[in-house]
Amino acid sequence: MEPKPPNQISLADVTVQFSQEEWQMLSRSQRQLYWEVTTDNFSSLSFL
Repeated sequence: MEPKPPNQISLADVTVQFSQEEWQMLSRSQRQLYWEVTTDNFSSLSFL
């Protein structure tokens, strides 16, 4: 991973990564919430 300038945020800084086992343990509504939050975060970061 390349160093980033101070005060710069990447999507990896604000996402949670689940293992396959963890993902399967989530309920359908939890998975949906994860995707909604991740999409919102991506939209916010791309706006910056």
